[in-house]
Amino acid sequence: MQYYDEEHSLTVKTLALVDTEANYTSSHLKEILLDTLKQFNISKQQVIVCVVDNASNMTRTAQVLNEDEDDDEEIEEIQDSLSIDHIMHHMRCSEKTLQLGIRIVLKKGRAEKFLTKLRKLAQHLCSPHTDAILKHRENKGMLIDMPTRWGSTFLMLQRLADLKCFVQDLGSQESYLTESEWVEVKMMVKVLQIPHAATIYFQKQDLTLEECLLHWKEVMFKLEKLNNNLASAFSTTLQSRQEFLLRNDAFLAAVWVSSVC
Repeated sequence: MQYYDEEHSLTVKTLALVDTEANYTSSHLKEILLDTLKQFNISKQQVIVCVVDNASNMTRTAQVLNEDEDDDEEIEEIQDSLSIDHIMHHMRCSEKTLQLGIRIVLKKGRAEKFLTKLRKLAQHLCSPHTDAILKHRENKGMLIDMPTRWGSTFLMLQRLADLKCFVQDLGSQESYLTESEWVEVKMMVKVLQIPHAATIYFQKQDLTLEECLLHWKEVMFKLEKLNNNLASAFSTTLQSRQEFLLRNDAFLAAVWVSSVC
């Protein structure tokens, strides 16, 4: 939970770590969230925004939190007298939104085909015999990306670029890349470095939404400056996915408040 304390300092606290017992339905998740808030004497009306990833059960949970239930009677009386209906907004996670944009671009056209070839090369470098030689000579092994690990494709390509001389010395058919392909690897590393750094930046505990928006636009600006097809594809995708962030009243309100304070 992120909030401002009595000294107006931005504070982040973990309230609970709860076993869902393999029940991921929105109704069950809602029950867990409300029970946790109750343990800390926090009413639902005190929560302005619920940040979730793009999974359907999570976005649904954020929606059902606004459904009628037995809320705090005192707060209900105040709301009735002021004719105010409390709405707990939900907001998409900026990191997740960024990563989905990266995944979309890397699963299209030339990028997807070339990455398939590079993964086969990475797997060859991870074979027991080659891996032993590699670690003896370079004191490090090859990395293979994983769909569920953010930034792992960038780290795989970065490591492959670092091992260019070793790969070329192998001289095997499985490890052969043309010079133009090595240039392409280097270019992909340069492009992916930008969203990779942004993903790490977005994990700041004290990140404000104003900083989030400014950094998002900085990422698009840096990609556009690279002036190549892959970077342009990333920039275009991030521009479209930015609409998910800006189509949120709570997000826009927080940015506005930050700008005038």
